[in-house]
Amino acid sequence: MTLLEKLGLEPKDLINESHPYYQEQLKNHIFDKNDWVNILQHNMSLLKCPIAIRNSHVILCNTPTEVYKMAS
Repeated sequence: MTLLEKLGLEPKDLINESHPYYQEQLKNHIFDKNDWVNILQHNMSLLKCPIAIRNSHVILCNTPTEVYKMAS
């Protein structure tokens, strides 16, 4: 199972749409799922927030305190 599957998200859901690169280069373009994965692999600064992984548990940390969810 991939990280995206564990998160229940699509690659575009991980994109920070306020990032200047997104605004200048990607906004108003249509990309498929594989394109978004490739874009994220080459532009990690576009990731809107960290992804925490512990064993098989994966969460998207929109706030710093969400990492505490990993403790249980």
